[in-house]
Amino acid sequence: MDGEIVLADDHTLVLKYCTQQLLPIWERWTDGNQTMRRALEAAALGPEHHKDQLNSLTDAAFLLFRSASQPHAAAPLYSAIAVIYALQDYPLHVVIEAGLQAITMNATAEEELEYRLDRANGCS
Repeated sequence: MDGEIVLADDHTLVLKYCTQQLLPIWERWTDGNQTMRRALEAAALGPEHHKDQLNSLTDAAFLLFRSASQPHAAAPLYSAIAVIYALQDYPLHVVIEAGLQAITMNATAEEELEYRLDRANGCS
């Protein structure tokens, strides 16, 4: 019974990590696409509730794969991969590893965007 409690706590922790760390990255670079949010909300209700949303998130991630060489596409792609892992009950460290890739790509995309904005505004 204690093992079941730990698993429930791990699942809750994984969903919290995804919602707090990865969802903002997804929404930032997908112009507010709600696919990941819906998948996480359904996952919070239990595994039997998120199958359709998991499929939708997988489809959306596949579309990002085409542009994954660009940080602004890689960041949400890695976020989606991490959430897909979470929804399929991968271990926390696997979810976090993919999440760290998303966080790294997000930082790179932000730097590139800032650089482009500075250049557009005539700053060096």
